[in-house]
Amino acid sequence: MGLFAIVINAFLFWLLSLITPAAFIVNNPQLFWLAFGGTLMGVVVMVMEAFLDWIGQNSAAKLRHNFIGAG
Repeated sequence: MGLFAIVINAFLFWLLSLITPAAFIVNNPQLFWLAFGGTLMGVVVMVMEAFLDWIGQNSAAKLRHNFIGAG
């Protein structure tokens, strides 16, 4: 799943560079920078999902404690 997500992200960055060449410039070697951007995007998404999951677990635990009690 991870490698597939990197390939999809790299493809989307490549497509973005074709649609808006002035706003999104990919330097040479293009394949390296597209793969690097896809990997970086995957890491950022993974960290944000882990952080949001951690916040959600803490919030759920606090709600359980407030409504059900300590036991």
